[in-house]
Amino acid sequence: MSNVLKALQAAYRAGARSPTEAWEFLRGGWGTGRGPLGLWGFGAEKPTSEGVYLFGGAQAMPKGGGVMSDPNRLAFTAHSREKGDPLIGKLELKFDDPDRQLGGLRLPTGLVNIEVPKPLRGQGAGTEILGGLMQLQRSLDEPFSIYDVQKKAAPWWERHMGAVPTEKRGAHVDYEMTPQEFIRSQLQLIRDAE
Repeated sequence: MSNVLKALQAAYRAGARSPTEAWEFLRGGWGTGRGPLGLWGFGAEKPTSEGVYLFGGAQAMPKGGGVMSDPNRLAFTAHSREKGDPLIGKLELKFDDPDRQLGGLRLPTGLVNIEVPKPLRGQGAGTEILGGLMQLQRSLDEPFSIYDVQKKAAPWWERHMGAVPTEKRGAHVDYEMTPQEFIRSQLQLIRDAE
């Protein structure tokens, strides 16, 4: 189970029944850059979390080589300190709003790609990474974009992440989610498991 889900379960057990109540319960870490996702490669000299942290920030390269035409698209690896720092995912984030900052660090505005190694799929690694990205948002209703989701993965994004479709193109769907929608979907999963 991911640390994000554990934290939300603790909030639920403490009486949080809405996304706002859960956000307030978690506010000591979420939205401050000190929550479930550590920042390493966002200007921090070492991992800032005992859980998951991101490393990198180099310009993303297109598959097959070449030059990426979007300088705001950066590549990161996600690692778990709890598991001895192994790689738990690779992701590409967009940083296309220079005004979206927290503590002087530019914040991502969207997720372009996420890849969780096959042996870790279904074990909460993706939820952990996405929950960490949600904790970086400055408010419950700040939108975060998810680009180019394959249609076969769409039900998972809608049910487990609370993502709302914004555009459909062929075999891909773009989504938008907010911390509120993410927390609401996670609380519903907790209720469903009772």
